[in-house]
Amino acid sequence: MIQIHDLNFKVKDRFLLQNINIEINKGELIAIVGPNGAGKSTFLSCLANEIAYTTKHFSFKDKDEFLQIVDRLRK
Repeated sequence: MIQIHDLNFKVKDRFLLQNINIEINKGELIAIVGPNGAGKSTFLSCLANEIAYTTKHFSFKDKDEFLQIVDRLRK
């Protein structure tokens, strides 16, 4: 399970991601879609801890499995 509450990412004074909330249960299939520049890759980079972000709550079980999934999605 992945739970994220109020994830934010900003560059200088501009929010690229703001107040992102998501809960994904084991076995659920999700898609991250949107136009170019919407923040899809930035969101995945936050999940993979590749860039610094702020959040009130971020938890997931089996971190290694999760990071493997993120790597596959980014290719």
